[in-house]
Amino acid sequence: MVQSQTIIEVDRINISQNIIGPNFQPDRFVNTVNGIIFLDIDSRQLGLWSSDSIKLSGGYGTDYAGMFDPVDFLSNQLDIYLLDGAENKITRYDNQLNFIQSFPLTGEDSVLPSFFTIDSRQNFYFYSFETNNIYRTRSLSGQFDTFLDLTRSGVNNDCIVDFKFSTNDNFILLFDCLKELYLFSRSGKLVRRFPLDIKNPIRAINYNNSWFTINRVGMLQFIDKDPIELKLDGQNIIDAIFYQNLFYVLTESELIIFEIINSK
Repeated sequence: MVQSQTIIEVDRINISQNIIGPNFQPDRFVNTVNGIIFLDIDSRQLGLWSSDSIKLSGGYGTDYAGMFDPVDFLSNQLDIYLLDGAENKITRYDNQLNFIQSFPLTGEDSVLPSFFTIDSRQNFYFYSFETNNIYRTRSLSGQFDTFLDLTRSGVNNDCIVDFKFSTNDNFILLFDCLKELYLFSRSGKLVRRFPLDIKNPIRAINYNNSWFTINRVGMLQFIDKDPIELKLDGQNIIDAIFYQNLFYVLTESELIIFEIINSK
């Protein structure tokens, strides 16, 4: 039986009053057991939103709590990890944004990381536009080696906008200029290329052992399905995640929560 999906809005939260302001404009977000954590790349701050208040951490600086060039962050188990591109380091926080540790990315070559992700064994993988390579660290450390040379794999485009692992440790690369999603095995072998009908995709979301993509204007597409348009009232999507069976969408002023219902 072929499944189809219906997407229903279940909540819409105005965050323009108690989160977004002149000194905090979130670009990315993750969900944790203690609330939602936002990253403002320009102000170099993390913000934990819980009980309608926000706790800020970070800011420009070179001490243990400061950030220089935050380019990506993720939530894994009970911790938050932030990738600093120019500083070539990963900083680890608990889910209350308390600093735990920071470790530099060290390998045979100096690499400027662009995105990162983590597998089930807690190995970090980061991609560099500069080299078109994916690198892998040795568990929770900064020691890394080259994992995959994308040019040798026939991937010569540098318009990657998302890089994620699934629960079974396959991983994807999302290309906005190609309108394609590339699926790789955990060993780095290209398994399949999925064409997309939506323009300028920004995120790929793992869902029910498959994937769907979304763009800034709210066009969403499951693999091998027709696109679905979300009702955003003219707003643009900044970021999107799937957490505990709900789909969260961050816009310029709202956090919109959807439920995905499968039917046969």
